[in-house]
This record gives sequence, C-alpha cells and structure tokens, in this order.
Amino acid sequence: MKKINYIAVFFASALILLSCGRASNMEEKMMCEDSASMPESFLNKTEMDFLTDTLNSQQKELFGKRAIQKLEDYYNYVEIISNKNYDAALRDHAKTLASELFLDKKNTGLILDSISSTPSDSSAVSINNIAIKSIPKMINDSLYKGSLMFEEKVHNKIQARYTGFIIKKVTKNFGQEQSLVWETYLDFSK
Repeated sequence: MKKINYIAVFFASALILLSCGRASNMEEKMMCEDSASMPESFLNKTEMDFLTDTLNSQQKELFGKRAIQKLEDYYNYVEIISNKNYDAALRDHAKTLASELFLDKKNTGLILDSISSTPSDSSAVSINNIAIKSIPKMINDSLYKGSLMFEEKVHNKIQARYTGFIIKKVTKNFGQEQSLVWETYLDFSK
C-alpha cells in the first residue's frame, strides 16, 4: 500500500512539474516574442536622447543626475587613491578612472597625484545630500553647464560645497561607427 502511495505522489508531482514547465516555457516564448520588437524602439529613443542637437528639460535633469553619480564616483576613487593600504596598481587605476570624470585631464591628474602622495585616512572624507543646484544652461551648440551642491564631511567637520558639471557633445566610437553624443563631466573650476 505504501508503495502505491509513493508511486501516486511521484506521478502527481511529475504531472504538476510538466504542466508548470510547459506554462513557463510558453510564457518565456511570449516574452521573447514581445521583446524582439521592443529593443528597436527602445534603442531609437535612447539614441535620440544622446544624439539630439539640444537638450530638453527632462534630458538636462537626467544628465544632472548622471553628474551626481559621477561626483559620488569621484569621492569613491579618492578614498581608494588616498588609502596607502591598497595596492599601488589599484590606486593608479583609480586615478585613471577618476581623471576620466573630467574634461581637463591634465590639471585633474595633478590634483589626483597630490591626493595619492598625501597620507590620509580614507574614511575621513565623505559626501551627503547631493543635489542639482542649477539646471544646466546652454553655453553654445555643444556645451551646457550646471552646478551641484553637497555636504562634504572631512574629519567630522561638515561643510557646504558646490561644484560644476558640463554636458558636452563628444565623439564616441560604437564599433565601426562614430557618433556625436552628449556626455557628462565634472568641473571643479567653479
């Protein structure tokens, strides 16, 4: 009798698994069919956001949010660069990545070199409450400038800080193609 119960449970379980598996495969197939048409329209919209001649208010806000992310990245890189406990190659790579956040690579490189040569407690610096201070304004056909505000905490002393950001049309390679696209950079010259 026990053997029959085990066989019945086995067949019931197998039947449930097969029916669920079939439904799952059908759902996946339908999702794949729907997504086959989606990437082209999504790609076209995304391309238009980056390839437009001018930026609308929504795009300016999105690029401002990207500037906030880059400012956070910068402070994360500074933490790595200033920490003498990290491997020198990692710290040099962080300097390279941090310098790519700026248009002015030469002066930024000098700043980052001074950070890496100054002993520092990497946990002594942090930022909070980052926000867009001024919406980017068009300077010319391929350049917008805006600013960010944030709180910088250095050795438990909090100070209000401001920095600029630039949205610039730059040439980017996409495989064999080159396109002029909008890119966000930090600008500490303000």
